[in-house]
Amino acid sequence: MNDRLAHRYGLLTALSVLLCGPFWGLPEAVAAEDGPRVVGLPFKRGYWAFSARGPKKGHGWIFNLSEGPPVVAAAPGRVFQVNEPMGIFVDHGDGRYGAYMINGRWKPEVEPGALIAAGTELADIDTRGNRKGRGAPLFNFSMRGPADNQTHDLLFRLAGSKKGVEIGRRTKYLSGTRQGIASGGNFRDSVLEGDEFRKNGITLSSRNPLFWLESGAEAIYEGKVLHKDVEFVVFHIWHQGEAGKKEVAYTTRAKPNPDGTFQLKAMIPNSLGGTCWYRLAVKRSQGPVAGPVSLRAGAAPDIDAF
Repeated sequence: MNDRLAHRYGLLTALSVLLCGPFWGLPEAVAAEDGPRVVGLPFKRGYWAFSARGPKKGHGWIFNLSEGPPVVAAAPGRVFQVNEPMGIFVDHGDGRYGAYMINGRWKPEVEPGALIAAGTELADIDTRGNRKGRGAPLFNFSMRGPADNQTHDLLFRLAGSKKGVEIGRRTKYLSGTRQGIASGGNFRDSVLEGDEFRKNGITLSSRNPLFWLESGAEAIYEGKVLHKDVEFVVFHIWHQGEAGKKEVAYTTRAKPNPDGTFQLKAMIPNSLGGTCWYRLAVKRSQGPVAGPVSLRAGAAPDIDAF
């Protein structure tokens, strides 16, 4: 994957907002877990895969799929993007999403919006090499928050074990992921709460949906700014214009209270639908709006490239 494709991938996955009413009102998530989350290996039960690399620089785990096992969901969730040829992206709850990136020929087995259980097949892999037709297909898996440049720490369940272990490099692993049936009952809707925007100068005390905002509805964000010289808390939404370029579709701001707390109300425009991108950040008196999660060129999260 070249730098241009990696950048495009970052733009597609950085803080996606799917403005679709039907998903509103699903069960709330619990707060993010303490310590590493335990998930299943993201390839089908009963298959071996060679770990070509661990979470180097926080960019995720790379598996060699020479046997061609189907890629499966490492945890329950909801598919929010299927991006051929790059990969599949799943909201796994607790404010985290899984990035299932495939460097090879593959066929998706799920569609955006699908509620899935752990072990649900996401993609079938063709074993005839990577996208350039050389070597075995490679699979990169990571789990991130909305403003994260690095993957969260994870432990993986292996075949025959209920405990999670660290996955190293240059080792074969046998998947014990169990096949599940899609169900809304096993899914915890992802929320923004806490430190997701700490790099942007904000912590959140409110619980807001991570990926789904409803057109025409009011979203209220509450939290605290982390700097004394903050003039405004800013909320931006971009959409894709007619020329294919990202255009600002909506922006609003709120002035923090003397104690640093704030309440920002955003009315999502009725005219918006489909996939948009958003950001919460601060405007400090000494500079522009802060935060690395900007959709200007070159500022997208550094998602790993093969």
